[in-house]
Amino acid sequence: MKLLKTSLFIIYIALLAGQLTLANFRATDGDLVAAAETRLQELSTINRQLEAQITSLSSLSSIETRARQDLFQPVTASTFTPPPVAKVP
Repeated sequence: MKLLKTSLFIIYIALLAGQLTLANFRATDGDLVAAAETRLQELSTINRQLEAQITSLSSLSSIETRARQDLFQPVTASTFTPPPVAKVP
């Protein structure tokens, strides 16, 4: 009988230690998940800012302003009209 009580006590202590260990791992996992969610929110904010910046910088007016600052000249299109030639009957 004493052996049974001792064995049950040892099993109880082992299970208790296992429970505490698993609870510690779960708590650490929760911290990691919270940190990942925070980082995801930060990256989403940065992504939205970059998308707005890309939209702004790729607009034609902004490209034209930058080209003028860099001293680019506007393209002038010229067409060549050949002189009239007499038709052969």
